[in-house]
Amino acid sequence: MVDVAIKKAIPIIRAHFTFTPNEITKAYQNGCRYAFIAISVGLDTLDQKVPYSNVTREFAKQKGLTGSALSDFRKQAIESLSAFSPL
Repeated sequence: MVDVAIKKAIPIIRAHFTFTPNEITKAYQNGCRYAFIAISVGLDTLDQKVPYSNVTREFAKQKGLTGSALSDFRKQAIESLSAFSPL
């Protein structure tokens, strides 16, 4: 009984959990790209009448970013992240 279950499980495990280094790298890069896009969108929406998130407020407070310094940081960060996450 156990042998039959193992024989059925091994092909499933191989098909879904054994990726080549290239596949792992590609998935990681795609994940990073989507994260950079999400961060960029979050930074970009700060110009609009959307309240800052707790994370944004805490980050700005820790780094002492206010007014034009925060605006300049956001613009630079958006440009940098966009370079790493081409669509």
